[in-house]
Amino acid sequence: MPVALDNDATAAAIGERWIGGKKRADGFLFLYMGAGLGAGIMLNNHVLRGGSGNAGEIGHVQIEAGHRLCDCGSNGCLGPHCNPAALVDDLFVRHGRAAARRIGLSGEPGAVRADWRLVRRATRAGDPAACEVVRLAGRRMGQAVRGAVALLDVSRVVLGGEALGGVEHVLGDEIDAAVNTTSVTRTLGRVTVEPSLIGETAGAVGAASLVLHGRYAPGWRMLTEASG
Repeated sequence: MPVALDNDATAAAIGERWIGGKKRADGFLFLYMGAGLGAGIMLNNHVLRGGSGNAGEIGHVQIEAGHRLCDCGSNGCLGPHCNPAALVDDLFVRHGRAAARRIGLSGEPGAVRADWRLVRRATRAGDPAACEVVRLAGRRMGQAVRGAVALLDVSRVVLGGEALGGVEHVLGDEIDAAVNTTSVTRTLGRVTVEPSLIGETAGAVGAASLVLHGRYAPGWRMLTEASG
């Protein structure tokens, strides 16, 4: 049987477009967090894949030099500073083991998923250490998203993916501040920053939507195929 494969962030953007209907009819940037950080781009109802299929690698946008080396060789990429493992590590480094124990973190390499879930829960409960770490990540994301919004001229940023569940609004506040108070786009109109309509299952729904998008999205193929 034929299969459809795509990048998880790109698939999530496609799913958001199909599920969102008129609410997602305009172009948008989908910021997706799973084990890492990526972006899907929808422009004029078309997904932007780039020449090699790797458009949207926002994790490689340069933000600030740090101690985490990216697999591309740089130490200033967004991705290594804003994935779940990095944020759990940030909590230990910035607030110490006492704060980590208060939240219930183990800090073990194999417990990243569980630890990040606890950090998100603590953020929603207002824990100061968890909130500070998540807001720092939001400011870092905001630096990258601000440039992407200016480059792509999109009016909406959507936040989704299973790893963002429950903290989208906290991150969104920081990203909103970056794109709407320090960006050139603020003179043209406000950029909307909001959670995904799909939620944590954006990647899975997007994967299911690949077939729909490939068959029914407007394109040259539909114009040149024989009708009927």
